[in-house]
Amino acid sequence: MATVGRGAEQYTVRFPDGLRDRIKAAADANNRSMNAEIVATLEEKYPAPAVHEVRMSKIVEVVSRIQGAKDFAEQQDLVAEANEWLHSLDQSLTLRLLGEPDEKGLKNVHFSVAGRS
Repeated sequence: MATVGRGAEQYTVRFPDGLRDRIKAAADANNRSMNAEIVATLEEKYPAPAVHEVRMSKIVEVVSRIQGAKDFAEQQDLVAEANEWLHSLDQSLTLRLLGEPDEKGLKNVHFSVAGRS
C-alpha cells in the first residue's frame, strides 16, 4: 500500500502566477485541502495502469489452464482459485463457467469485468 501523510514522498513545485489561487478555489469547492486537490488532479491525469491491461497475459494463461482441465471438478477448482487471485487485484474481474458441457463434461470459460460481459 502507498505511504500517505507526512511519510509520503514529497516534491516541491513552483506555481506560475495565479495557479495557487485557482488550486485553492478548486480545493475549497471540493471540500479538501490543496494537497488533496493536487493529488486528485494528478491521479485523474496519470491513473495507475488498469489491472486488466497489466495482467492480461496471466489471465490468458489461467484461462488456458482451466480449459485444459481433466474434468469439471478440476475446472471448478481452477476457476475458484483464479477468482481469488483476480479479486485480490480488482473486485470487478470474474471468471465463470458457462454453457453446456462438452464431451469431457467441461464448460466454456467466460471472463468479465463488473457491469460488462
